Amino acid sequence: MRVITLNEREFEHASRRLEGLVREDYCPDLVVGIAMGGEFLAAMMFKDIPHVSVRMHRPSTADKERASIVFRILRRSPRKLSDALRLVEARVLRMKSLWEKPRKLQLKAEATEAIATAKRVLVVDDAVDSGATMKAVIDAVSSVKGEREVRSAVITMTTSSPKVKPSYALFRNGTLIRFPWSKDFYRL
Repeated sequence: MRVITLNEREFEHASRRLEGLVREDYCPDLVVGIAMGGEFLAAMMFKDIPHVSVRMHRPSTADKERASIVFRILRRSPRKLSDALRLVEARVLRMKSLWEKPRKLQLKAEATEAIATAKRVLVVDDAVDSGATMKAVIDAVSSVKGEREVRSAVITMTTSSPKVKPSYALFRNGTLIRFPWSKDFYRL
């Protein structure tokens, strides 16, 4: 497992590469971005196709919001320390996912209406860890009345056996990515 940092320009490049990978064999007519990272990714991809956003965070995200002082310190600490803590966090999350309860997503009316008219939906997020969030979103999209093909795309798949494997991923080798919106992101 390794940690890499993507600045804004590198993230934009990765987004275009992922879009190219998807376009090789799939042409969605709706892109669903999972807030927050998936919203940023969706905004960079398929600019000619309608987008909707859904909000669903794993429970540990709330803990990160409360620990903002820790992240201010991490931004000023050596990168090796920040990377080491990222690796520890990934291992802890992997262990938690073993007993994590399945989650459900209630779609807002705007998203449901857009999905109902789509035949090919692409669900995007920045990363898949346990896969619980991606699975809940795909299940919610698939449950909307009507027939549609649903695929998913991420920049990175951080574990080898998530609850749902994305259809498209730039990294499938356990690479952890520090995105420009990450709490521990710092300018290079």
